[in-house]
Amino acid sequence: MDTFYSDINYLLEEVLKTNNPINQEIIDRVQNQLDNMKRFSESTNHYKEKFLFITSFVKYIEKYCLSKHVKIYGSFIRQVFEKIFLDSYDLSGYGDSENHDIDMCVFEDVKDYETKKSIFTNMIKNLNYLSELDKDFGITFEGFYLIKTQDLTIIEEEDRVVSRHNSMYPHELEKNDITQKYLNIPHYNMIFKKDNKYIIIELFAYPVNSILDDTTNNYDMDNDLDVNKLVLTTEGIKSHYNFFSTITSIIKRNAITNVKLNKIVKDLKEQILTFKEKNKLYNQLLQFIVYRTKILSVGYKSISSDFDLCDIEIELNEKCDLTESLPPYIKINLECKHCLSVMAIAGLTNIQTSEYTQMVSCPFCREKLVPKLKKIEIIKIDIPDNNLIETINDELNNKAEINNIENDELIDIPRYQQNEIMSKDNFLQVSQQIGIKTVEDININNNHESSVQTENYDYNEYNELNDEYVEYVEYDDPDMPPLVELN
Repeated sequence: MDTFYSDINYLLEEVLKTNNPINQEIIDRVQNQLDNMKRFSESTNHYKEKFLFITSFVKYIEKYCLSKHVKIYGSFIRQVFEKIFLDSYDLSGYGDSENHDIDMCVFEDVKDYETKKSIFTNMIKNLNYLSELDKDFGITFEGFYLIKTQDLTIIEEEDRVVSRHNSMYPHELEKNDITQKYLNIPHYNMIFKKDNKYIIIELFAYPVNSILDDTTNNYDMDNDLDVNKLVLTTEGIKSHYNFFSTITSIIKRNAITNVKLNKIVKDLKEQILTFKEKNKLYNQLLQFIVYRTKILSVGYKSISSDFDLCDIEIELNEKCDLTESLPPYIKINLECKHCLSVMAIAGLTNIQTSEYTQMVSCPFCREKLVPKLKKIEIIKIDIPDNNLIETINDELNNKAEINNIENDELIDIPRYQQNEIMSKDNFLQVSQQIGIKTVEDININNNHESSVQTENYDYNEYNELNDEYVEYVEYDDPDMPPLVELN
């Protein structure tokens, strides 16, 4: 491939020597296409190396943690399918795994982890040792050296919630549903390097529990976008949604969510809630909007749902009036017809202005701060309507327009002609000698009253007969020979 690019660049330089202004336009177009092809090739190679690395690392975990439930999930698995549907590099980031980490769980659940906790701890200790070794020792995962590990486990100590990695520093995490959900789940960040390429692993001991609070469970907040619910296991790739629908979402670049944001908004509008209760609901809503809408920055066109979603806009030009944050950022349209940035709403709903009021209001009109909802229909999958088919068929039959019509027209299907390692004649000869009937044999026997014995068979005659039926049965796939039955 490098030789190809060199040859093209040489030709472009030769064309430039003619000093024709039209040539420069052509060269620019060709150069852009070449750059795209090269970037696409580099991205594909990165996928290959990443998968080889994953296989090595998973095998290591399976061997030293005795776990057969390692799961890889999140954006990386989604991008595998995105890559399939691309024929060139997409600048939006669709199908690009280079700038994304890999999320991984080791054990099936907390019970599985508890039974093998000491083994897991010992593996992490050895990985820490490995990260401190010089690369000259040559211990790698398919060429990738472990250069850094960080313990990001969220813990609670001295009445504060912190990340274990930062426990020696004053940075403190807020006690909320998110931190409670991750509390005490062993979580490690690992960075691997090969030449100038990096792979980052976010390793959890076991899957993060869904939110335990009954109130938030009513909104299905633990439901991610369908395109992010693909999981790679030792048994293959699985989906927590309908797999075919998920693939359609990836192809059409339309993510689907089942989170009930409309129910959150309804409760904020109609329920009598304390400021703390409102704060919890606003944070759930903001969490979804801030984190799930990131999919729109990597080539996806929309997020849709069977439920109403918040009416949002992306501000690209003006800074936020309240926080003075620079664009780009997300704005939420409110029922009072004003529009606030997510940063402003986060401030208004997390800082209680007075202990004597439970109100959360729009700063412009003092109306109750309620997000406006918008219906975004899920893109439907086209399937034939059986009722319509039957109706048309009945109408045509009534008109006697299809009586006694036989569909015996031969259809010539274009086929890719691959280089076979055995000719069809040789394949048929071996099949007949070892006693296997082929589809061609059955076609011949069905059209001739007397069957032909293999030892007296004229292969030239057989080929002529075979050509007569090749329109109906032809097998080009070497993994699917036309075998019917064993004598």
